[in-house]
Amino acid sequence: MLDVLAHPGWLWRVMIPGGAPQFENLRDFLPKGGDSALAGVQFMGTQLNPALSWQDMEHIRSRWQGKLVLKGILCVEDARRAADMGADGVVLSNHGGRQLDSCVSGVELLPAVSAELGERITILVDGGFCRGSDVLKALALGADGVMIGRAALYGLAAGGQPGVARSLQILRGEMERGMVLLGCRSLDELGRHLVRS
Repeated sequence: MLDVLAHPGWLWRVMIPGGAPQFENLRDFLPKGGDSALAGVQFMGTQLNPALSWQDMEHIRSRWQGKLVLKGILCVEDARRAADMGADGVVLSNHGGRQLDSCVSGVELLPAVSAELGERITILVDGGFCRGSDVLKALALGADGVMIGRAALYGLAAGGQPGVARSLQILRGEMERGMVLLGCRSLDELGRHLVRS
């Protein structure tokens, strides 16, 4: 409450006209009148299944013929297991470090996973990428793609849909400048030789 009071502009623009923040994307799943942020957090806790296993993933793979990408992979062994069970891709992700504060980051795992599995499986990475130069580093280390949700969300919060477009334009500009400075004419020319760790 003190933090809210310390930000009167936000209080005036958001809280007073719209009420307390809610999980709008969960509204249809929550009980009537139970759409507060606290109720949303409690509901999300009921949706996590600690018994979920690799056998469940194999079952899903056997029933789902579309693309299957597993997110939250944090070691080479799990990436290999995902590839062996028929996953089309993995996302190297510690979910922003929200679960384990000293957990390895996806980009730290990227070179090893790419070296072993880069030809077998699509490798995506996330973890708070907010600059075009960071995207280039991940691509150079072997990622097939980089998830940049945070940058888009910042743009959305700042300016709605035009803010998202602007944030993506900024990222693209940073990537283009970085490539020029690296002497690369295409993303295919990026490689580990450009990254010193």
